[in-house]
Amino acid sequence: AVCYPMTPELYAGYMRGRFAHRVYPDQESRYETAAVFDLDKAHLFGHWRVENERLRHFREVDPPGDRVTIRFRATEVNAVLEPAKGEAYRVPVELDGEPVSREEAGEDVRWDDDGSSYLLVDSGRMYRVVETPEYGDRLLTFFADGPDFALYAYTFGACAVPE
Repeated sequence: AVCYPMTPELYAGYMRGRFAHRVYPDQESRYETAAVFDLDKAHLFGHWRVENERLRHFREVDPPGDRVTIRFRATEVNAVLEPAKGEAYRVPVELDGEPVSREEAGEDVRWDDDGSSYLLVDSGRMYRVVETPEYGDRLLTFFADGPDFALYAYTFGACAVPE
């Protein structure tokens, strides 16, 4: 295997998180995403509450909803998520602005009848989101449409087996 420089673990809370803009700790706030995505930082759009150890969405919105986007360099992305209110929920997910393809999806990604990709978050754990055969500089977006979404961290892998 060949291992490449990768994005370091990214935390979603204000104590250790890296955000592309100023965050307001423990406040329900509205955020706007910049036109350029900084590498290795979380970009928020919409209504979020940045807590000590997690990022939490707090309102009902119509899909596609509010979102958090990261620009990363890796071959694998995992995310630690939990249902904030204890009920399972869907997290629509996109890679580079498109549904995650079956060739690049981690084992926890599912697809609906329209081909849109999502995670079914039913417990607090690490979800495998992206497993690409090639290393790259990519954008990953999670959408939130209700108050159940809680994100703690992203982890990355960056090793590929040459063909």
